Amino acid sequence: MGTRAFISVEIPDEIKEGILKVSKELRNEGIRFVPKSQLHITLYFFESLNDEQIEMVEGVMDDIDIGEFDIALAGFGTFTRDKPRVLFVNAFDNGTMANMYDAMKSGFSDLGIGEPEERAFVPHLTVGRVKIPTYGTKQDIDKFIAKHGKAEFGEFACDSIRLIKSMLASDGPVHEEIYMKTLKEI
Repeated sequence: MGTRAFISVEIPDEIKEGILKVSKELRNEGIRFVPKSQLHITLYFFESLNDEQIEMVEGVMDDIDIGEFDIALAGFGTFTRDKPRVLFVNAFDNGTMANMYDAMKSGFSDLGIGEPEERAFVPHLTVGRVKIPTYGTKQDIDKFIAKHGKAEFGEFACDSIRLIKSMLASDGPVHEEIYMKTLKEI
């Protein structure tokens, strides 16, 4: 079995704290919240990579010719309104994350690595996952989004992307940085 991994953007602690402070208002046992140390924006996910593929992923990351860019985090949402499974904060930029995703998708496809998502790339920061989907959970989420759907958490300069190993454990995933690509200074 290979390594579960993802490429991500790290979020500054002060923004994480603001998101968590507001998220605490949504108290529902059916939702598993992401711990502060694991809040990030996922750019690309790999179910399984071997050591050779990890090196190839690092090479594709190195080939990305993009400079630093700004990301703003604002508003809570879910991907489906009928049966929400993921609660997230929207991530806004000038299209750079989508461009990076497309470049990586092309590079990984050329190398025969990973399976691209079938749905469109939507930059977001996962805050919680619905583990017990009930009508009450949906109602709580709907009320929370109605109240905080436009909350603003700040803007930051993204100056790097990271390859993270994700090891599944009984109390949730454990993350370990494998590689970091520094983006060009503008």
